[in-house]
Amino acid sequence: MANGTNVAIKTLVTKHPTGPDKDPDFEIIGGPHDTVYLVCPLNDKAKEYLRDIVPKDAPWLGDNLGVENHFMNDLVGALFDDGFLIDYMGQRIMGRAPSNPQLQKEEG
Repeated sequence: MANGTNVAIKTLVTKHPTGPDKDPDFEIIGGPHDTVYLVCPLNDKAKEYLRDIVPKDAPWLGDNLGVENHFMNDLVGALFDDGFLIDYMGQRIMGRAPSNPQLQKEEG
């Protein structure tokens, strides 16, 4: 909880967008002060993708995946490695810089 408020940050994840109207594949709900993020697949292909990459005993809440904050970097890294793009608070994130674990913003 930051400054007495707790605001969920919604992050959208898209694979190979074809334009600004491309529907996202995932919505990630949570922020840096939360202990668990909720990863919500928004279509069947996204749900299948998650089930393929996470451990069998991962905590599912219905169709949504609960991810502890210390595992989020691994999940985000897998998303980047598999070609997903992330829209975080209006900024398009392309991936990690090769020599830096920090996220790299899209140029332009």
